Amino acid sequence: MLESAILHYQEQQQIKVRTMKAVRRLWRGMTDDFDLSWSRIGLDVGDAIMAGQLAASMAAQEHLLGMGDELDLGNPVGFADPFAFVGWTSEGVELDRVTRTSIVQAKQLVGAGVDVTSALTQAGSWLEELTANEITGAASGMSTATVTSTPRTGYVRMLNLPSCKDCIILAGRWYRWNQGFQRHGGCDCEHIPARESMTELRTDPYEAFNSLTKAEQDKIFGKADAQAIRDGADIYRVVNVRNRGLSDGRSHQARRYGTPTRMTVDDINKVATSREDAIRMLTQEGYILPEGQVPGGTIRGNDGLSEFGGLMAGTMGRGGTRKGATLSYREAIRTGDRDPLNPATQTAAERRLHVAYLNWEAVKAGRNPFSTSGRVRLTTEQRDQVEQTLHAYVRNLKNEPDQVRDLAHLLGLI
Repeated sequence: MLESAILHYQEQQQIKVRTMKAVRRLWRGMTDDFDLSWSRIGLDVGDAIMAGQLAASMAAQEHLLGMGDELDLGNPVGFADPFAFVGWTSEGVELDRVTRTSIVQAKQLVGAGVDVTSALTQAGSWLEELTANEITGAASGMSTATVTSTPRTGYVRMLNLPSCKDCIILAGRWYRWNQGFQRHGGCDCEHIPARESMTELRTDPYEAFNSLTKAEQDKIFGKADAQAIRDGADIYRVVNVRNRGLSDGRSHQARRYGTPTRMTVDDINKVATSREDAIRMLTQEGYILPEGQVPGGTIRGNDGLSEFGGLMAGTMGRGGTRKGATLSYREAIRTGDRDPLNPATQTAAERRLHVAYLNWEAVKAGRNPFSTSGRVRLTTEQRDQVEQTLHAYVRNLKNEPDQVRDLAHLLGLI
């Protein structure tokens, strides 16, 4: 199975390189008259990228259907149309509108004092990066559609090293059908279709880390964090604290799992008197855990990876005491169908948007969404905070998975 995934990755890379070369050849036709020269090559650039998108989406569909047969996952209830992922960006914008941004960038660079040759070089590089990302996006869209339409199937994230630290800690995790495939620009991680029980398909982030040279580890994770991981620290906690900062210690999860609250890895390195002292403090602060370095992390959350075959998944609301949420989650898993407005079956990103929306609805009605008793008056600062939070989520929708934008449509936000 892994061999077929590697071959598919290589095929996708070939499609990407071939298309980028075609776009680069066309871009050489640009002159100092940006508008005139773009009018001559613009349509051909769009055609080249769309051909790459089509080839990538068709290759992804063929690969996933073949892998489904190999793993006995069954057929999708419907087959996605490869052309549905052609001519549009991953954000749902017409491709022609976005490719034209290249000459806008060139004009802005010239306006800022950059010479024409350099401006065209930089704008051309941006266009090639766009090409690569949208070909990846077309393949990813087809992969998501195929996994979603295959009953009782989710996916595992497969790395193509070297990868960034954020992708490495997601390596091998199993995702439900309603969890979007998060990717950054240039990300080349792959969907591997799988059922929850197929633990043999899961890869180990620590193996990925240890396969890197010390120099590569330091470059990807930073010297301090890489050394902490080499000394036995939990890779997930190290990366999450680096990305999000320390926990305030007040949340249920922070208290339950002992999330670091006082010192970062950098703080520890500043005051540690020796390597042994640093390891002691890493253990004391919750970076080195009694369980050791566990692939998948020591916090399982709601992903259904328990020894009970997923029966503990969806035990939402006070440890599962709110049975309605638990039953809703399990029914969605059983049927492959869910209500996107039901928090029990929402992804974390959907739930954040939904809560922000509900808070704003409460504010508009004159209620304080932060008061459980309903007796605490709403302040002007709280009203502004709620409004700004919702607006921030709406502004960021272009960077969110499709299902989050679908929820925004249902809520009337876009």
